[in-house]
Amino acid sequence: NMFRNIEDDSTAMENAYRVLEKVGLKDKAHEQSDQLSYGDRRALEIALALASEPRILFWMSRPQVWAQKLRLIWLN
Repeated sequence: NMFRNIEDDSTAMENAYRVLEKVGLKDKAHEQSDQLSYGDRRALEIALALASEPRILFWMSRPQVWAQKLRLIWLN
């Protein structure tokens, strides 16, 4: 089972809070995702991507307006 309760794993919890802090969601760590605003859900999507510690992350910035503009984050 790839899903597990991480509340008893202090390292996993620290990593989760670190990633949520990077995207500005640390204060909403205990909220259900369906209770987040649209913008916060987009930030959560980025947090999920960052949690895997990628070296490079591409994402579309406002695809409805800037469909051709890619943003690039260099990580480390």
